[in-house]
Amino acid sequence: MSFIGLSALFGRPKLRPIENHVLAAISVRLSLPARNIFNKQIEIVNAVQRQAQGKLVDLYATRWGKPADQEQFLFPLRRHLQLGSVEMIGGRAEIWLVRGWVFSIHFNKPPKSILEHGVKIEKVTILHDPMVAESVDGISEAKRREEVLMTIHSKLPDEYLTLVGEGKGITVNDWTVFGIQDIRKIVQEDGNYDLLAEREGMGVIGVREDEMSGQLYYLDYTDDRGEKISVGLKQFMERFDGGKVEGRF
Repeated sequence: MSFIGLSALFGRPKLRPIENHVLAAISVRLSLPARNIFNKQIEIVNAVQRQAQGKLVDLYATRWGKPADQEQFLFPLRRHLQLGSVEMIGGRAEIWLVRGWVFSIHFNKPPKSILEHGVKIEKVTILHDPMVAESVDGISEAKRREEVLMTIHSKLPDEYLTLVGEGKGITVNDWTVFGIQDIRKIVQEDGNYDLLAEREGMGVIGVREDEMSGQLYYLDYTDDRGEKISVGLKQFMERFDGGKVEGRF
C-alpha cells in the first residue's frame, strides 16, 4: 500500500517525514467523515513539541501563543484514549486523542533508530471510531479495562493483577495502586512506561513497554529514568521511605 500521495498532504515543515507517514497511515484507515476531520486537524497544527529524543510528539493549534478554540474541527469522541497504532519494521507509533483532538504521537523507540530500517509500514490498527460520541461516565469499567489492555505492550506482573483484580485499585502505604482501567502511559528517554502505582510527591512504579518479563521500575519525579525494582510490588511499597529502600537499587 502506498501512502505517498496522502503523505504530501501532511508534508509541512513542522512535521518530520516519519511523523507524516504515521499520520497518513492512520488517516487512510478512517471513515471518510473521520478522515476529513483528522486531515483538517493536522492541517491547522502550527506548533509541535518533541520530547524524549523525539519519541513523544505533541501537536497544537495555537493563536497568539495559546491553544486556539477549534471546536468545529473536533471529533465527537471527546475522551483521552489511543486512536490507533502503526507498526513499522523496527518500531511502533501510537496516535492519541485528547478531548476530540489528535494530540500526540508516541513512538516506542527514537524515530532516528526506526528510520535505520526505512519507513516500512507493516500493520495499521484503528482502536476506536472517533465519530462515535462517548463520555467517560457512559463507559463501563469492564470496557475501560479492555480498552487499556489493548494498548499495553508489556507483561503486567501477576502480583499487581492479584492486588487490583477487577476493582478500582487500592492504597498501600500512601501509594495509590491503579486499577487496570486507570493505567496510563508516559514516554521517557530510556523507554515508555505503563504506570501501575503512584505516591504523590515521590514517584511512580511501572513496567517498561515491550518487556515481557514483568520487571517493575521505580521512576522518581526528579529523574527521567527508571530504576529496576528487585522485590515484589507490595513489599516495595510497604518499605518505601523515599530513600535507598530495599529493592530500589
